[in-house]
Amino acid sequence: MSDFIYLVSGVVQGSGLGPLLFVLYINELAEILRMYGITVRLLADDLKMYAKILNRVDVEVLQTAVDRLVDWAESWQMKISITKCNYMIIGKQPPFISMSKLEIYVYHVTSCRDLGIQVCSSLSNSSHIANVVNVASQRCNLVMHSFITRDTDILKRAFITC
Repeated sequence: MSDFIYLVSGVVQGSGLGPLLFVLYINELAEILRMYGITVRLLADDLKMYAKILNRVDVEVLQTAVDRLVDWAESWQMKISITKCNYMIIGKQPPFISMSKLEIYVYHVTSCRDLGIQVCSSLSNSSHIANVVNVASQRCNLVMHSFITRDTDILKRAFITC
């Protein structure tokens, strides 16, 4: 058994209760954003927001939701990793969405990686397929340059483990 230790705040990293406590902690934010009609997806410490933008009012509602997100993070002393923040537009380009509360420019992207899958604004899977083919090609080249032998059994094992 481990020794007892008193914590002023936080949760011991690697604890069994840590993930559960964080989910309980972050669920309030998801509920706040849902009040604005924002669809929220949470995975570990990542948050994705989805909103349907049809007019200027929808843009203002999204901006208000982002403002509430920033306010919530500040009140709970959580930092938003602005370098990991971006937005992607699927469909018609709405009026410019300013993320004024963040005081840092949030980049517009046409594709992003989500859970290992490359998603692009056209919802085409061609960029994901091209990325997978590129990585596979690099690994094949690495195997072929790493082994002098051309014995198919040895190369087969090398490709399988790669």
